[in-house]
Amino acid sequence: MKNKKVSDQINHLTRLAHSENIDEVFVWDHSFYPLSYYPDRFKTGSDGTLDLDNADFWQWYKEDYRRMLDLVPDIDGLILTFIETAAYAEKQHSERMTTPEEKLAAVVNAVADVVIGEREKKLYIRTFAYSEEEYAGIVGCIKYIRNDKVALKGRTNFGRRVFFQKERLSDTCDEIYLLKGGKVIKRVFLW
Repeated sequence: MKNKKVSDQINHLTRLAHSENIDEVFVWDHSFYPLSYYPDRFKTGSDGTLDLDNADFWQWYKEDYRRMLDLVPDIDGLILTFIETAAYAEKQHSERMTTPEEKLAAVVNAVADVVIGEREKKLYIRTFAYSEEEYAGIVGCIKYIRNDKVALKGRTNFGRRVFFQKERLSDTCDEIYLLKGGKVIKRVFLW
């Protein structure tokens, strides 16, 4: 969506949807792009991975989201995915964040600062996973997410549909819920 043709299409579809009383229009984005997308000055981890301990990286990352959202100002929110991305957050370098959960939450927190905090839009994190290990990492990041307006949507590729609270999971629900203080406070969206 970062090129003009795509952002123009998104803006047109957003206007059309809103004119048809569809009040929530979201764009989908990957948490990380190929490492070649990022400036070399941030790729100082082992094997050229991103250094997640570099505060300048996070400022750049947030600015990148600001630029993207400037291109599609009328959307109502963003759906962020961690799986099937070119560079997995949990595989990037950090001395301070020692678990995949902490790294994933750092990404969510940075995006939420811009999407929710600055732009007052909604943010859903897609918690799709192919394996139990990926699933555990994504679910585990919940306790590190600072903004209680982040909503989570989950579905695994190994047979379970889930929704999330901080304390427990359900394998029968396929709806998105807003979380506050570890409790479901509002059903947002049936997917």
